[in-house]
Amino acid sequence: MYHCHLHLYFVGQQQQLFETLKAMEPLENFGHTFLESSAPDQALTAQADLILAALEGMDAEEAVAELLRHKREEAELIVLGSQEQTAHLPLSQLQDIWTAPLAAAMQAGQGPLADQPLSGGHHQQYPQPDLV
Repeated sequence: MYHCHLHLYFVGQQQQLFETLKAMEPLENFGHTFLESSAPDQALTAQADLILAALEGMDAEEAVAELLRHKREEAELIVLGSQEQTAHLPLSQLQDIWTAPLAAAMQAGQGPLADQPLSGGHHQQYPQPDLV
């Protein structure tokens, strides 16, 4: 039986948004390590399997460009922000965009991930579980 260990990188000035995700138990045969910083960090970006970037308080285009520049090719990048922040981002290079109401729901422990175990991420050699 396989075991998949995921490195989840939470970047942004609103780390409280990620508390719900950090509290989730991983699925059987999955483990995870949480990496965190208030601004993009080259070393942490390079380690991550999944990057969740909360853009509030950052220059969105600059932060996303920095993350894209240093992430591994197989790593996935999801950004959280307002429609104004995400309007000019390179959509084809992002896994997903979560807009402000979803981010607020995450902080409140509600929304699509609130009752889900954390399996997330993506490793090519393993089945790809859904994040939602």
